[in-house]
Amino acid sequence: MNEDDDPSNRIQASVIASGIAQGFPPSTDKRVTLANWDSPPFNRWAFQHVREIMPTVEVRRGSGHAARLEIDLQDLDNLAVAPYEPPKTTSPLSCALNNSGLGPPGTNGTRP
Repeated sequence: MNEDDDPSNRIQASVIASGIAQGFPPSTDKRVTLANWDSPPFNRWAFQHVREIMPTVEVRRGSGHAARLEIDLQDLDNLAVAPYEPPKTTSPLSCALNNSGLGPPGTNGTRP
């Protein structure tokens, strides 16, 4: 796949084309604020720039060994699964799942 075919590049280009948070200062209708940062179309820019919007803190895992997870093997042959429908916008949960490797492939410039 070349760069032009990469969905994350196309989405990033659409964010830039929308004018959200572009220029200094951005026009009031394109400004990301605490009131709109988690709503489309502002969230596409905001989820990748959270530290520019609100205070954050880096949480370290600590110096000890990682905790072991309990194994709970289950038969999934009869598990009913609804058909997957891709989201129309990116949510914080999907970002977390994408970065954990549990969710569908990354969007909006995010990568696992």
